[in-house]
Amino acid sequence: MRFFQSRVMLALVLLALVMVPLAAQTNNTITVSGSGIAAEAFNALLAQSGLDAANFTVTVKGSEAGISDFCLGAADIALTTQAMNVAEEQNCRNNNIQFSELLLGYDSLVFVTGTENTYLTCLTTDNLNALFAPSATGETTTWDKINAEYPADAISVIIPSQTTRTFGRLDLLINGEGVRRDAQIVADETTVVNAITASSIGVVRLATLQALNPTDVKPIEIQNDLLGTCVAPNIENLGNRSYPFTDRLLMYVKIGSLNKPDLRPFLEFAVGESAANVITTSGFSAPTAANYAQMQAAVQANDFGRIFTRDVTSFQIPPGVSGAVSLSGVTGTFDFFTGLTTNLQTEYPSLTLTTTFAGEPAGMRRFCNGEVEISVIYGDPTDEQRTNCNANNIAIQTIELGKQAVLLVSNSASPYAACLKTDQVLNIFKAQATLPTHWNQVDTANPDGQMFLFTPSLGSWLTDLLLTDPTTGIPLPLRSDTEQNDDPLYRAAAVGNVPTGLTYLTWQEYQDVLANNQQNIQLVGIDNGSGCITPSLETINDGTYPLMRTVNLVTSRLNISNPAVQAVVWSIFTDRNLDALQNAGFAGYTLEELINKRDRVQSLFNSASAAAIFAPPIIPDPADAPVIVPDGQATPEATPEATPEMTLEATPETTPQVTP
Repeated sequence: MRFFQSRVMLALVLLALVMVPLAAQTNNTITVSGSGIAAEAFNALLAQSGLDAANFTVTVKGSEAGISDFCLGAADIALTTQAMNVAEEQNCRNNNIQFSELLLGYDSLVFVTGTENTYLTCLTTDNLNALFAPSATGETTTWDKINAEYPADAISVIIPSQTTRTFGRLDLLINGEGVRRDAQIVADETTVVNAITASSIGVVRLATLQALNPTDVKPIEIQNDLLGTCVAPNIENLGNRSYPFTDRLLMYVKIGSLNKPDLRPFLEFAVGESAANVITTSGFSAPTAANYAQMQAAVQANDFGRIFTRDVTSFQIPPGVSGAVSLSGVTGTFDFFTGLTTNLQTEYPSLTLTTTFAGEPAGMRRFCNGEVEISVIYGDPTDEQRTNCNANNIAIQTIELGKQAVLLVSNSASPYAACLKTDQVLNIFKAQATLPTHWNQVDTANPDGQMFLFTPSLGSWLTDLLLTDPTTGIPLPLRSDTEQNDDPLYRAAAVGNVPTGLTYLTWQEYQDVLANNQQNIQLVGIDNGSGCITPSLETINDGTYPLMRTVNLVTSRLNISNPAVQAVVWSIFTDRNLDALQNAGFAGYTLEELINKRDRVQSLFNSASAAAIFAPPIIPDPADAPVIVPDGQATPEATPEATPEMTLEATPETTPQVTP
């Protein structure tokens, strides 16, 4: 349940804050409809724009009603705290309403405590219910009841008045009607901040905290269950959607109304240099300078469509999707796809994903024989593999899954270990008859210090990538005398404590090490004959860093139009899979990167569907029976020239009929 009275009070407060001009409307009157919260920001901008407010009519009726008015053509601007959904966008499209999406700012709820509190760093939603819900009254009175490792200090809960927007949002967040009855209710958020001590917890908006900038109060991170990590309330995390308790204040502008005299001048002011200051003084968090630059370009060019809510997509996996999909993959993705299979079976019981991890040659052979719908490979398909697939009328379509990389980390007091050649890396870690045990055995110019090597346990794909033989492409065995531990924080700490230590990590593990404030470590650059390259997202993505590889999904134009295959591919790039992708060693994955991936995938789906609808059917010739390619053999009919990758617009292939 939710506290109905507080919601009514919040609505009344918002209505009181929004002044609706009473002047008679003309054809040039700019009609605005939607959220009262977003209208606060809008009206603040309007008041400072120098334009005549009488030329604007602002009606507060809520986000959904505002978008409905907008898409029916009854409003020039919709104000909302939620993204326009797919059905609403389709309604706009049906009525020939093109829109530009602008971001006014953010409204974000933040929990704070005193800076002297050393244990209260991250809270879960369950923790917040235990602290603020009515059921916490007289029950959750000391911090050890939240976490047994916390001290038994008395809890003081401080909340702003019921008439504030912050109180209303808190009530919507927690379970029950209202808040705990023994909470200290104060006049406003400034009073909350001033009353905070080391054992108390309060709730304010991020904008309030930014404006006051207190030295004795700190924000508390919140556990993001989707990402599996704690997230700090800051403008970056508001923008990338990782901080949970955030509303985007959005403004949808009808492109067809830009000829109204005051609309474009208002938009130019709303995205101009003064806008950020107006937003912050109105009690909201302003967008970043980069966001404003995006909006300025959109306003100048009359761009339409989504800018800040690309996380909302037109493609949706049908809830009742069914079918069977087979996937053959390389071993370095075993854990990732095993987890994906489990999640798919839970969410879509009628969808079956069968995975086999037999390596790239066998996987691509099965794919080209039509035995599996998806193959997972390192790098691009070879010319021979393309020819084999082409012989069976299978037009290859690749989708990049990501880039895996190995990052070596050494002690920062060891300058000789700041850059290693690729052959030195192999010499250090591979099993061989005579093992180097001191650094001067790696290079005679190095000091005579004993090497201490810290590695993941045997069987790690990370080790396989590190020890891949550049000549054969086959991983070499790891030497047996390393100290093995799968905890990357432990391995990094060991190197930080041992001047002659060396270890290796995934990209995400290294980010976790940095977040853990590990001291005395350095990234090791790798020299592949063209100079020392330090691992970074730039050098990994452009392929100049030697210890990396690209992992690709390989499917076909025919398969990508199959709803079951679409469901599997789409599931890989959903937001909830971000943590799994990072843990699988794919560098640089963020929520924004997932949006980019989904854009690409959705484009492929659309093209495949169009090809399936408009292309004439192909009647297979019995003489064109598919060729079964044994593992390790080329197709007898293969032509010497490599077959280029076919695009989705090419003639659709027939389904191969493979005879056992």
